[in-house]
Amino acid sequence: MSDEQWQVATVAELCAMPAGRLCCARVEAAVMLRLCGQWSDRLAAAVTSDAQVARRLAGLIGAAYGIAAGVGGGAGRWVVTSVDPGVLLTRCGLIDRGGRPVTGLPPRIAAVVADCDAVAMWRAAITTSGALTGDAGQAVRLRIDCPNLLVAAALSRAARRLGIEARSKTVGCDREEIEVRGEQAVALLHAAGAPRAATWWQELEHQTPSAGGHNTSGGGIITANNHRSAVAAARTIAAVTTALTRHAGALPHELVEVGQVRLAHPTAAISELAALCDPPMTKDTYAGRLRRLAAAADHDQPPGHRPRRTNNP
Repeated sequence: MSDEQWQVATVAELCAMPAGRLCCARVEAAVMLRLCGQWSDRLAAAVTSDAQVARRLAGLIGAAYGIAAGVGGGAGRWVVTSVDPGVLLTRCGLIDRGGRPVTGLPPRIAAVVADCDAVAMWRAAITTSGALTGDAGQAVRLRIDCPNLLVAAALSRAARRLGIEARSKTVGCDREEIEVRGEQAVALLHAAGAPRAATWWQELEHQTPSAGGHNTSGGGIITANNHRSAVAAARTIAAVTTALTRHAGALPHELVEVGQVRLAHPTAAISELAALCDPPMTKDTYAGRLRRLAAAADHDQPPGHRPRRTNNP
């Protein structure tokens, strides 16, 4: 798969992670809001290009702070809004008691007092403002766009707590960029909760350039059709990951099987995936089941669920 496919798949894997303890959920929600949030005294909103990230943030706000948050938008622009922005921002520590926005991260988060806080901070950073790139035989690069030096310093401190070296540089207009390279980036993905993606990036780094199929120079440019296919495949993998996690134990076996085969062979064609099932099936049958499974990612109930009927007296 391409870098863009695995970028989407990495975010999907992280968004499917359980939030963990209450303290971790609060840290992750606050950092996500700081990195992609926009707020005033009457409105708090977070804008992201990924629907999964928006849903995760809304869920974290509800679970961590008991405040309802809604998700709206579409077409690559998703907005998370809160019904009680002043309370939310105060509880997150993003505004002080005087109603003024904090410059960096909330002090209790920036202090990075626990390893689990560091993990939550980086999971939030990767999903909201991270970029992963790599070429065969070259070190993978994980970059985080930060609004200012104080935010970058806090994330660097969190990385050091996890034994990771993160470098920061100014990229203009007072914005900072943090970069983690090579095995350090792979280790950070593992720690954040994306072991499948971490393994792929590690394998890419150890490939020879001729086998990698990744090249940012002219010879490796993909066509527009291939690009659209790559993005579509990545979104399917992301949706399958979400569906299998969200409806664990409630999905029909035949849907679980096609999903597991898809995740185990992310670069295989539909006909190859159909042949890998037990028993093998036609590619049309496989594709239909995969579509049903992917669609389940956006629903509260698994496919085939019927609400119980109640007898009215």
